[in-house]
Amino acid sequence: MSAEGKLSVLQYNLLLEELGSNFVPRTMREPSAEELQRAFAGLPGDTALAERWAALRSELEAEYRKWHPLKEIILDPQGVEARIRALWGEPDLLALSGNGWNLRGLELASSCQLGEKSSSAKTLLGILRDRLGPAAGDELYKAIREVHERCCVWPVRGASIISRIKALGASVVVLEEYDMHELPTAGHPSFKAAMAELGYDGACFRGPGQAAMGVGLFWRLKELALSEGASLPESRVIRSGEDLGFAANLDFEEAGFREMDRRSLALARLVTPSGSPVLLCGAHLMTTSRDKGGEVRAFELTRIREFISSRATAQDAVLLCGDFNIDIRARREEHVLCGIFGGGPCEPRLSETGYKRPEGCEAGAFNWRRSDGGSLVLRDAFGDVNAREESCSTRTASRLETIDYIFHDESRLELLPGTRSELRCPEESMPNETEPSDHLPLVAAFRLQPLPTA
Repeated sequence: MSAEGKLSVLQYNLLLEELGSNFVPRTMREPSAEELQRAFAGLPGDTALAERWAALRSELEAEYRKWHPLKEIILDPQGVEARIRALWGEPDLLALSGNGWNLRGLELASSCQLGEKSSSAKTLLGILRDRLGPAAGDELYKAIREVHERCCVWPVRGASIISRIKALGASVVVLEEYDMHELPTAGHPSFKAAMAELGYDGACFRGPGQAAMGVGLFWRLKELALSEGASLPESRVIRSGEDLGFAANLDFEEAGFREMDRRSLALARLVTPSGSPVLLCGAHLMTTSRDKGGEVRAFELTRIREFISSRATAQDAVLLCGDFNIDIRARREEHVLCGIFGGGPCEPRLSETGYKRPEGCEAGAFNWRRSDGGSLVLRDAFGDVNAREESCSTRTASRLETIDYIFHDESRLELLPGTRSELRCPEESMPNETEPSDHLPLVAAFRLQPLPTA
């Protein structure tokens, strides 16, 4: 709050460190026409370059689907935990152990292929060599790797993200795909240390069954603090299911999912210097790949409703931010926000999510209750623009969507005109030279309204 009573919010999916990669087909930037011309020059046929690349990308996506579920932990040369799927972009699997990797018994079939226990999955380089020939495959791999090292590695992305956070100077910061809590960042020993240098405190609210990934909640100490007597653990980590009263990490407990695939709500109770309480909440809902019809995400919204309604007091100014994985662009998945799953109004509903958008209105809201039974209306801060076709919050080679949200307490937080960030991605796939994540940072500022009187 640059002035008393003003609260600014930054919502940002950082893109997992392990997935911040130009090797992963979903985020891979399309090679230049010259690079593609050289890659396909020695192959028969006169199909257009764009069609050839599209076919090759489809093959890469199909092969990477074998890798993505490989979440078993191995150790990189620095002793840092990594998942097997991180090896997809490696040029020589057989050389890894000699270079300091601890593969923990991972079976390898060749320099470019895993063993049968891992679906005999081939690496990116292996597929490129198979389809283009060794020389052309190696050359295209080199071009892809150069983009990776220029834009996608964590030392580059991390420094850019910290610079962005510093420039924005938000009162509160909510982060998803946050697995870099302990990673060296921008010249600091960890991301949390870099945030502390900027004047923030906060924690990583670890996802269920996760060793590193979770939701990050941070607040600027000159503007917000924990209530008197409350203190975070020294690690600044709150594990799934842990409830400290002033901060909690509440497991949604989605039925039928492995613990490591479940999601949770991060929650922290803060107070301004003048004594106004703020309830800050963040969530990253289920991916569409695991929830085609929206049933799981709608269930998660009902859980968030239950959690927040049991904790939000009459005095709290409530903020709910996150990557909901619900595409509001052209209202493609607004039915999921409403709690309708299966794709149509005649399908069965889940327990009411409380989301409503009156006919003729552009912006919707969650209509919930506070712990004392009083009304709690959480308004979509970008609701008048985020359903437009020209709006988007994430762009990759395979998607253009608006899935990131800031919901604010309508009675306690007034949206300040002209403070919202632009909801428009660059024309090229992200991350890139200007955007260090595959999501845009969403920013909005609010005026804290006076505390309600008895």
